[in-house]
Amino acid sequence: MMKTIDLVLCEHDLNKGQKFLFQAPMFSCLKNGDKVMVDTKYGERVATVVASCSVGEGTEQYEMIVQACGASEPLKKVISKITYRKFEYEGESENE
Repeated sequence: MMKTIDLVLCEHDLNKGQKFLFQAPMFSCLKNGDKVMVDTKYGERVATVVASCSVGEGTEQYEMIVQACGASEPLKKVISKITYRKFEYEGESENE
């Protein structure tokens, strides 16, 4: 049985213009513009999702994407999606 994985092309927030390919968990539902934490050779870094797709691991389509992105295997991973939540202060209403 072929394993399906999500491939995610990301732009590091520190290196604008440079894009890198990562593997994300299946059904992670990442979309363009999402902020994510990625594992890099320099440690964990914040990045922005530029594109994503689901492919069969080891398929011709997978190999073509990896090659087109200039990525090396094994692919580094997306660690988490970054979500923002506003702070709530006691005694203040939401409209203030």
